[in-house]
This record gives sequence, structure tokens and C-alpha cells, in this order.
Amino acid sequence: MSFFQKIKEFFMGSSEPETPQPEYHPQHVATKNIKVQEFVDGRHEKLSANDVFPDMKVFEQVETPKKPSLEDIQSRLNNAKKSFPLPAGYKDACICMRMIIRNKQKEKKSYKNELTQLYRYACEHNFFDSEPYLEGISEPSYNLYEVIKKSEFSALEMPFEKIGYKQIPQLNKTDIKWLISEFGEPETHLTVSEYHNDFHKKAVTLLKNKREKEWEKREKEWQELLKI
Repeated sequence: MSFFQKIKEFFMGSSEPETPQPEYHPQHVATKNIKVQEFVDGRHEKLSANDVFPDMKVFEQVETPKKPSLEDIQSRLNNAKKSFPLPAGYKDACICMRMIIRNKQKEKKSYKNELTQLYRYACEHNFFDSEPYLEGISEPSYNLYEVIKKSEFSALEMPFEKIGYKQIPQLNKTDIKWLISEFGEPETHLTVSEYHNDFHKKAVTLLKNKREKEWEKREKEWQELLKI
């Protein structure tokens, strides 16, 4: 019997006539995750994704008043940044920057720094979103954050004149109008993964290698489990 047939039989049972099976003992399946162990033991009927993966990033938006203060906006922005690189986190960060820029405009103050930050958030989002699913892994691109060092990613330059806006759908029409007014028309238009092609390819390779090692480990665990 092949390894995968064993797994199928383990979960779905054999298609052959039933024969007496040894009594099942929950402790046969041990896990360090308490909630998962309680589910296996029959003490809980359901499991959430966060129960299985407690370190999984989850975005929970912070609502702001109809007329938010700068402190309200900053609080919402800080919350959004905690969930990077989730798309919802970047989207909300861009919304916050737009609110800050509009306040600066009302006060007739320069907003160049805020506009640069808005563009940065849009570009970072684009890096993880330009290829929705990674070829050969079938996972969302934002999973690349698992193998990317924050310091290295933060050090990546996002020059408007080189990346432009036509391949950055995370920017809206007003954003583009502001950017052109402040920095002029860019020289080229690229996705961020195209501009930082070597960095992106290296991250994809690292993630593929990580998944292969995880699968090898998981396969060994299943083999041990099926021996019970």
C-alpha cells in the first residue's frame, strides 16, 4: 500500500469489509497546541484558523470618528501597520495617509513627506500583490514575508520616477494627481516585483525551499503516525 493510500485509509477508512479495530486513544495524536489537542480529544467541536495557527496575522480595523483628530488617524495607522503585509493592512494604511494629506492641504502645509509615505505603502502592497499566487507554490504572495527580513525590505528604494504609477493599481486617481503634481511624470512604469526582480526571485526561492523542508518533516510525522 502506498503512503498516500495509507493516509486516505487513515482519514476515510478502508473500502474493504470492516474488521475489529484497536480502541482509539486521543493521546496517540499529540500536539503542542492546546486548542488543537482539545479538539482532537473531542472537547471542542470546532477549530478556527487562528486556533491552528496562533501566529497568523489577522487584520482588525480600528474605526475613526466622522471628524477624526490627527491622534485618531495615527492610532488607526499604527493598527494597520501591525498587520502588514496583509492587503487589508496596506489598504487601510493608504486610507490613513490620504486623510493626513487632506488635513495638511486644509492647513495649507507641505505634505511631500506624507505623500512619499503613501507611495511607499502602495508600492510595498504591490510587491506582495503583483503576482496574486506564486508559481510552483500555489500560495498568496504575501506569504513571502515569512522569509524576508524586515530590515532588508525596509531598505528597498521605491523611486517614483523609476516605478511610476501605471502598474501600481493600489494608487487611486487622486493619489496619482498628487504625485505628478509633486514629482512630475515618471520615466518608466513597472510593478515593484519587476523593479526589484532579484530580491523578489530570491524570496520566492527561499519560500519554496522552506515549504519543501516543511513537507519532508510532515511526511515523516505522518509515517510515524500511521505506524501506531
